[in-house]
Amino acid sequence: MYGTVRVNTQGVGRSMIQLTTTNYVEYRFLLKDTQDRIQFFELMSDYVRFTGRNSSVMVMNPCVRWVYLDKSLQSGLTVLEIDVPTGYVVMNHTLRDYVNSGIVPNLKRAEFCYRKVVFYFSHVDNSKTCVNFQADR
Repeated sequence: MYGTVRVNTQGVGRSMIQLTTTNYVEYRFLLKDTQDRIQFFELMSDYVRFTGRNSSVMVMNPCVRWVYLDKSLQSGLTVLEIDVPTGYVVMNHTLRDYVNSGIVPNLKRAEFCYRKVVFYFSHVDNSKTCVNFQADR
């Protein structure tokens, strides 16, 4: 299957486009059985806010928690990646200062790389572990 997607926009403000693809399998026995059916983490975003002139500042507060308690009471090393909209940046020195502040005890490293904010945790347990960051346009 093939095709073309063409998007033409005009004006000011925010816009989002999402493309989803789906594959169908004719017979159930042809599907591979994977561990994807087990939920390991729960991810939620309690707070996302756009402020400033033309929504030039985005503040986000994503949270994660370990839910696979049958395996262990906490995860091992956990990486949380958050895509940042085009045109927004997060300064790495701000993320380093946030890690060094100790506000999130199990947060060991954070960096902004290729339109993603990446948080590295030593572990995540069953309680909500939240981080807070600001992206500017």
